[in-house]
Amino acid sequence: MQAQDLTNLQREGNERFRHKNYIGAIESYTAVLEKKPDDAVVLSNRAQAYLNLSQFREALSDAEAAVGFDDGQKKAKFRMFKALYGLKKYEEATATLEALNRDEVFEGNDEIRGLLRKANERVAEQRFGRYNIVNIVHEARSTSPPILDHAEYIGPVRVAQIPGRGRGVIVTRDVEEGTLLMCCKAFSVAFKNEMKDNRLNLPANYKNDPEPHLVAKIFLKLRKEPWAASELANLPQPVSAMALDPSIPPQVANVINIVNANFIVPDEDTAMMRPRTVQAINTLPDIRVGRQPPDGAGLWTFPSFINHSCLDNAVHVTFGDMMFVRAARPIARGEEVLLAHVAPFVPYDLRVEYLRRRGIECRCSLCTFENSLPPLVRNRRHGLQSELNALGSRINVGDPEALARLGEIICETRETYGGHVEDRSSKGNAGFPPRQLQFGLILPFSMLVFSLNMRGRYAQAVQVLQELFEIQPHCGCLARQRVKTAMALVRGCNLLGKLDERNRWIEVAKKGFGSVYGDAEDGSAKIWEEIYKMDLFWNM
Repeated sequence: MQAQDLTNLQREGNERFRHKNYIGAIESYTAVLEKKPDDAVVLSNRAQAYLNLSQFREALSDAEAAVGFDDGQKKAKFRMFKALYGLKKYEEATATLEALNRDEVFEGNDEIRGLLRKANERVAEQRFGRYNIVNIVHEARSTSPPILDHAEYIGPVRVAQIPGRGRGVIVTRDVEEGTLLMCCKAFSVAFKNEMKDNRLNLPANYKNDPEPHLVAKIFLKLRKEPWAASELANLPQPVSAMALDPSIPPQVANVINIVNANFIVPDEDTAMMRPRTVQAINTLPDIRVGRQPPDGAGLWTFPSFINHSCLDNAVHVTFGDMMFVRAARPIARGEEVLLAHVAPFVPYDLRVEYLRRRGIECRCSLCTFENSLPPLVRNRRHGLQSELNALGSRINVGDPEALARLGEIICETRETYGGHVEDRSSKGNAGFPPRQLQFGLILPFSMLVFSLNMRGRYAQAVQVLQELFEIQPHCGCLARQRVKTAMALVRGCNLLGKLDERNRWIEVAKKGFGSVYGDAEDGSAKIWEEIYKMDLFWNM
């Protein structure tokens, strides 16, 4: 091939690049490099084309080769930084950019300084778990889809073999409530808005189903990053695979089963106190088993190893594609980190069946306690729950008959627990008294509070709220609901002029809020003020 032909090929690559045909540009640059492998300029250009396709490994390889052939290639060094940053090698990326920042060519360059500041922030996140929650929340709110530019952090935890449970996650040291255990980026995530717009052009019957969207996005990712398949293959596998159409290729079926075994619904509204198990103060939780509401679906690899407990000791919250997992209560060194894979509000028999299909046998205090009750009693409680759900709209508008029935349902639900509801001293096998295992009372109490407040009976509402707080166990799945209950007590005490009580409940709520969103140093205090600014105004 003549020199003129190589020049024409390079020009062709440049022209394709200008028209954003990056794959075509790579083809042209590759043809040049086959004849002239030491051309640093073409290597650097191909590196940029790879960067624009988010193929960071190939971009780094080309950028490093370009610098190796010509150390004066400043653009190639800058592209090395971008590739290292994209590969989450933030310390190497920072060192590369610091070297460029010392070069007189870039002296005083605002872009370089800004990128260096950002890279140092990623290093602090990755090494020490230092996150500015305020910035992350605002970024998640303003970005669509909310794929956030932040580092992952793995704290005092590791994957270990758990006797009788397979792999799980344990803590490597004693941790206090609120300790950040990990912050992980999603392997892939399909958000609600993407599903609504059907951006992947899935068949109409799949449009509102989150799992097919997630599976499709995973394959798009693997097409760009085939090496990521090993990360996917290492995830927990379902005990019994779903019955799928035999025409589905085995590799697709495998991904579908991994997704169904491990996917998590991301929070729909970042940093708002929408509990994951109780949808609102005056409605029943969604107790559908085996299906999730179409809020999207995400796959987070490291958190997928966290095993189930209905009374979990950790709490997770997602901002965009980032998941933060914190200790919901103190966890001793070597103890397993646990998250609820199914809401404890789901009736016992349905919960057990859901977990059984996934090879899980839960022996938490709640399951042990409910298993000790006769099936007839459990079915009676389930029926009362269903009846309450049907009465919800009538209770909301103050229907006298519905309110009278609400009181009867509370009394009848208490009876289904066999009198244990008043036992405040005896402990369950995980440190929870039976009084805190009465999940069937939480929603009726919440609806009663709503109706009392609507009628201006604030003193009675506060009394019910206090009992409601007492029966809510200190576990991750209720962490945000406990904060909401404490803040409802703040409002009630304020209306009654009980200022000391109001201030005490504010401190209780703040501590619980920190367990979910981090301490004041992370900026969670500003999020707290944003959500509860009216309540804090009352406290001035």
